[in-house]
Amino acid sequence: MKHYEGIVTGCWPQDVSEIKVPLRKFRLPNNERRVEVHESGKTTATKFEILRSSDSFSWLRIEPITGRTHQIRVHCQYQGHAIVGDRKYAIQQNFKPPKMFLHAQSVQFAVGLTIEAPVPPYFEEFWHQQNPEG
Repeated sequence: MKHYEGIVTGCWPQDVSEIKVPLRKFRLPNNERRVEVHESGKTTATKFEILRSSDSFSWLRIEPITGRTHQIRVHCQYQGHAIVGDRKYAIQQNFKPPKMFLHAQSVQFAVGLTIEAPVPPYFEEFWHQQNPEG
């Protein structure tokens, strides 16, 4: 099981705690791989929990149930709340952060071993720059 933390654009809806849509891979003419929501795609599911939220951004805990390529990024974009700094799937962002705000926070293996990685400081720095009061 994997858990991620991510910051997305906009205020994530309180009633969206899981996204289940089929995803399929395709290639652009320049041979770049992409993924899109498509009825002929493979089943996917991702759970979401809001950790912090403002009018402009939401900080989420994310748990992919399935493990498809770019699943989290595409699910967020599909919901209309792209991951901050995602240069591949964000429709348009008025700013260009130097990094994508998606972090693998923990991985739990079947043998009972869990590896954790603290969220990088630039998450907090960004959050407080964008939301000075909280």
